[in-house]
Amino acid sequence: MRGANLIPSASFTQRAGLTQRAGLTQHAGLMQSAGLMQSANLVANIRSATGATMWTCLALLWTCLALLAVGCTLETAGMNSERPAVMVVNRTRTPNTDNDDPPTKSEPVEEKKEEPNFVVGLVTPGARMTYQQINPSDSSLATVTVDSLNNGDLFQRRISQTGSFSTQTLRYRNGIVEMLEETRETTNRIVTRSYMPGRLMFDGSPGRVRPGARWTWTYRLVEREFNLSNQLIREDVKTITRQWLVTSENENVVVPAQTFLAIRIERSGDDFEQTLWFADGVGLVRSSTTEGGATVEAKLTNYLLP
Repeated sequence: MRGANLIPSASFTQRAGLTQRAGLTQHAGLMQSAGLMQSANLVANIRSATGATMWTCLALLWTCLALLAVGCTLETAGMNSERPAVMVVNRTRTPNTDNDDPPTKSEPVEEKKEEPNFVVGLVTPGARMTYQQINPSDSSLATVTVDSLNNGDLFQRRISQTGSFSTQTLRYRNGIVEMLEETRETTNRIVTRSYMPGRLMFDGSPGRVRPGARWTWTYRLVEREFNLSNQLIREDVKTITRQWLVTSENENVVVPAQTFLAIRIERSGDDFEQTLWFADGVGLVRSSTTEGGATVEAKLTNYLLP
């Protein structure tokens, strides 16, 4: 056996090494080319996916903008259609200044009762009251008319009856009616009376128009009598005291004018007794006066109030 055949020659070995290196180099190149191609494909896929995503996003964005625009248009139309109703509600809604809570239901307001007026026929300008006067000797009609003197608290009553004519000056203040002076003319004389502070006709102050109310009124009377030539015939000065008592506040009074629900007042003093009936909204509807043993009745027959 030859030892030379067992050991490869240098040229064979060299060629084998070159072949091996060439194979390796080619394999590496192929692998590199395959990797580059794979990378290029990946980049292309990424770019394609990115483009599709971008267009999808843009499409969604435009869709959202379109829906938002449609929603705003509908909302504006709805607000415009509802605005008149809201304005009407606001005009009728009771404002709540404390807070924004809805207003609570208000409690029913009790209607205030109007105060009674028992002196309408005494101190109402333009009032016309006619009474039938009955005394022991005859019966006559007395017509009373009322005029205002100064558009304030002074009033004039003119009383016309058979055989005489009287003029009275009244003052109405704080619910109290007083006669300040009086002039009575007959066929043969003239009598004047002055009262200080005033002769009480009616007291409507608080507490004086309920049953059981009692009080005293004192005044000074100056009475003068003249003849038709205006010569003084007689003069008397005296102080008079009258007791007042309210006996009823709801008494049915039947007079020729009609039936009234009236307050009844009794007035007395010395040789004098008088009962007066005053109806709310009308005034004096009846009186009965006894003085010096003679009684005179007066009943309302008709009346006219402006």
